[in-house]
Amino acid sequence: MISTIPYGQRLRVLQHQPRGTMQLGCTTCRHLNLCGGISMNHPVMSCRDLCECASEASCNAVCPRRPKRFVEFLNEVDGFDLMSLPIAPLTRTVVLPNYIPLLYSRSSRTDPLTTTAVAIPLAAIFSRHDGSCRFANRAAVMRAFRVDPAAGLVLSGVDEDRRIEPYWARARDAGIMDALARLRPDLVTVPNFSLFADVPRHDNLFNMKRIAIAWLELVFAGIPTALHVNARTDRDWERWAEFIFHQPASQTLSFEFATGAKINGRGIWYVDRLNWLARQVNRPLAIAVRGTLGLESLRRNFEKVFVVDTSAYSKAIRRFRARRDSYSVVRWRRSFTLARQPIDHILQHNVDVCREVYGNPIAAHCQRGNAQEQQN
Repeated sequence: MISTIPYGQRLRVLQHQPRGTMQLGCTTCRHLNLCGGISMNHPVMSCRDLCECASEASCNAVCPRRPKRFVEFLNEVDGFDLMSLPIAPLTRTVVLPNYIPLLYSRSSRTDPLTTTAVAIPLAAIFSRHDGSCRFANRAAVMRAFRVDPAAGLVLSGVDEDRRIEPYWARARDAGIMDALARLRPDLVTVPNFSLFADVPRHDNLFNMKRIAIAWLELVFAGIPTALHVNARTDRDWERWAEFIFHQPASQTLSFEFATGAKINGRGIWYVDRLNWLARQVNRPLAIAVRGTLGLESLRRNFEKVFVVDTSAYSKAIRRFRARRDSYSVVRWRRSFTLARQPIDHILQHNVDVCREVYGNPIAAHCQRGNAQEQQN
């Protein structure tokens, strides 16, 4: 029973094994061509055995054990096939710096942050209750988050499920595409709808199709958009490569190494697959990444790598200042402030230091080499 496995171990046990043996029940599945099958270190017949919900009312997974709801999910995205979507038009070219700090709010700040570009959560742009846009124009966004109005603007769709799911359920019906076009962002990264390991694969296929649809809708609205390539298996990567190859408008990708990619050394596999995808598509691609894993390797295969960094802000809000050590590694030291004292000076300092390290390909190379030297 999967429910008896502690959550921390569950993701490791159910993680797809790229070189493993396919589960026996996969061979008769009608979705095998799209899914590619699953291999895991857990005794199940097929991915259907991963669904253990007691009742249909309490289950939100896309599961064929509930035929009526399953058909509704299929109709919602018009099937799981990515190649059934129309070809998107080209949008304007994205010109952004290598390093982009992400701000969650303007809390404890009084002055505009000076930066070439800034990232703001996409979920902060619309209301979770009715999906309506909270801002009339780009200047209002910059004022609300206290950022230099001349800075470039990235809206990041990487977020917790509870914050990003309303984009699909409410914001799309409330006209979010037209609202975002009025904000004139330099880049929007589509929501990273989750590919969980402890659900039937049909749920993964459904969320991959939702990501592709969200990307397509934004591109048709004339908004420069990064396609978030969430994937769980090698077959998922093959499908993304095929989709991107046939969509010339997919010039920028998005990925995050902050959650599932950290588990059990999985991040190395993701870096390898991203590089493989770039080589398969065989045309200039940019990628916006959350996290700093594999930057040197990614920069060899992608024309441009944007680091969307949360650490400068998240550390500043807890009163930590960045320091670049002799190995070009960012270290953090507590900085004491007075009660209610703004943190503008800490945030600005953190952004400047992190930009020197993460936004500089040479520094990133030194960081990796010196870290290996320390381990040896």
